[in-house]
Amino acid sequence: MLYQIRKFISLFVLSPIFFLVGLAKIIFNINKVIKADKILLYDYYGFGPSVVLPDIIRYENKFEKHLIVYLFQSGRHNKHSIDLFEIDQILVLTGIIIKLKNRKIYLGEFERMQFLNRIFIKKILKFLKNKNSKIFGAREYYDYLLKKYYPNKFSTPGFEPKYARHGSCWYHVSQFNNPLKLNKKLILKIENKLKKFQNGRKICTILIRTKGEGTNTTSSVRDTNLDDYLKAINYIIKKNFLIFLVGGVNSNKYFDEINIISNKKLGISKQLYDIYASTECDFYIGCEGGAQVLAHYNKNRINVNQFPYGHPPLNGKILYKKIFKNGIEVEEEVCLRDHLFKLPYSQDVIDKYSKEIIKKNPLEGNDNAYNMFSKEYTFRDNTENEILEFVKKNIN
Repeated sequence: MLYQIRKFISLFVLSPIFFLVGLAKIIFNINKVIKADKILLYDYYGFGPSVVLPDIIRYENKFEKHLIVYLFQSGRHNKHSIDLFEIDQILVLTGIIIKLKNRKIYLGEFERMQFLNRIFIKKILKFLKNKNSKIFGAREYYDYLLKKYYPNKFSTPGFEPKYARHGSCWYHVSQFNNPLKLNKKLILKIENKLKKFQNGRKICTILIRTKGEGTNTTSSVRDTNLDDYLKAINYIIKKNFLIFLVGGVNSNKYFDEINIISNKKLGISKQLYDIYASTECDFYIGCEGGAQVLAHYNKNRINVNQFPYGHPPLNGKILYKKIFKNGIEVEEEVCLRDHLFKLPYSQDVIDKYSKEIIKKNPLEGNDNAYNMFSKEYTFRDNTENEILEFVKKNIN
């Protein structure tokens, strides 16, 4: 009953309000709409593409004038990501997340529920744009990029699902881009606050991906556990680094505010903290998940507990999660051969979601919850010592 009430409020009360506010923003920025040769109505879900597509467009913008109109979900997307790109952009709020102690309440339109804003904002843009410009949804724009840039030297021979083909197009285009950076005003603001904590130390940023509200909730095989990094963190601190923890770190117990600094201690928002930490660090430790795209251009990086097997980072090395079949560890070279972009789904999951859906995007469904996979397969995160040794080999 409560869900039905929330859904009613979201769709019939909040969505119209968000639409009217968004409409006002578009009219206020009507010159951007009229001047654009191509308009991207960003109606996609997930954090990663909200950085990847604008990064591609900043290259495309050299040849044709682009405008991005984001259907923005507060709490899902990062409002400061627009500060990374000197291109025309308009944020249209479609949903908000209210965080309570043990749960999140979603109000408005989110991801696959985008109905009112997607349809009517697109109609408004069609009415206002110049007659020669073209409007794309995110999927349509990805299809346009595939025709233009795929295949390329980053493409993987053989089976490569659509999401991975998108990634190879980004890798290709990013060769011609400068690294992602916040504007000088924001960087100066943060660095002035950081001075009294840094004391000449370099910055190491560690991304932790978790789902849920617990400190180390790992319901997805893509998630990782911060406790497994503690030995490596102590080693990195001894190497004269200041640590930034980004992503799903939901407990204050890890921040000592001397060696591991929080956004609260710096007096900046978590969203701004995450972007600065990922784009300005001297050493980056990532994992699977959309937030790692912020460190795409960092040349001193590694990924830990990476899963599934797919494109490696543009720069850096990977320590993959361990896969076991019938209790026996599968060697990495075998995983790269047999499980590259292929996940060992159980037959009932294949029947439920259909083979076609899983072929198109292995990350569809329940975000790779452990119960989706065949029972003969199990997965293990790397141990504290394994992560420590990998860091020792790769830190500079």
